[in-house]
Amino acid sequence: MTRRTGGVLLIAGALLWATVGSHAGQSPETANIRIMAVGDNVGLLFLLADGDTPHALAFGGEDQTVTLIDTKAPGTGALVQEKVNLGADGQVTRVILTGPTRATSIGEFPMATEFIAHENILAAMEEMSAFSGVNAKYLPNRTFEDALSLTVQTVGEEDGTNRIDLHHFGAGSTNGDTVVVFPSLNTVFLGDLFPGSEVPVIDRAHGGSAVALPDTLDRAVAALEAVEPGIKFVLPGRQAPPPGPYVPFWLTLRHLRDYAEFTHALLASVTESAEAGRSVDEAVANLTVPAKFESYRMDGARAYVQAAYDELKQ
Repeated sequence: MTRRTGGVLLIAGALLWATVGSHAGQSPETANIRIMAVGDNVGLLFLLADGDTPHALAFGGEDQTVTLIDTKAPGTGALVQEKVNLGADGQVTRVILTGPTRATSIGEFPMATEFIAHENILAAMEEMSAFSGVNAKYLPNRTFEDALSLTVQTVGEEDGTNRIDLHHFGAGSTNGDTVVVFPSLNTVFLGDLFPGSEVPVIDRAHGGSAVALPDTLDRAVAALEAVEPGIKFVLPGRQAPPPGPYVPFWLTLRHLRDYAEFTHALLASVTESAEAGRSVDEAVANLTVPAKFESYRMDGARAYVQAAYDELKQ
């Protein structure tokens, strides 16, 4: 297991907790972005979170570069770079996207020249007005179909080489969902494919599929279980992180397996309601899942059921 020992500011908890709320004009939605060191490889990987809004990750390289996985809300680019500099002394030069809607501030990192995404994410972004004209330069310039491995040089044991492995296992939240694995850090990030212990986010406009999601998650779980030396840390795409400046332990593959089971149960319940001729509201009222999932957030249930109904009726 490689540990970062140089080129990084191993900051105190108080600094990790620092928010950006003091910046003039900062909106309440982005006033509490905090950066947390992930796992037991302190100094390499950092989670950027503000409540249960979509998370981002930053992975620091020894060559004064930072790989950013997903971006935060529009207008937060400089703030994210500032937070990243608390942990990794480098500029964001590479951005990896796990979904098309996670590129909202991609043009706010002036040193970024490499934009990586699944080919379906590129296709979706090409249809967005935000990436037309002069902003087309922020479209992904490196894409993949099933998998892609990237090398990042870091200080540590052995040769200091760390990998970032990108995988696409099929449609789920969108048709381009990307699973980001850090094998030497025992960590995986799944974006909106696994938002957390809550109802799935199905983006039908970008190829999302409530019907395909459970099988896609099954394939992801099987592949992650085979990763060497093993996945210890599973980072969700939205669920609010635990308190504290570090994320030494949070969710695991067991939680991801449970989530896959949850999506199977949700789909079975919605399918039964559709076949019985129930309305969307009736299907929501009749949603049935195993008792083990009673703590899951269900406030997105209607949107999920509507998306599933739209798909099932095709």
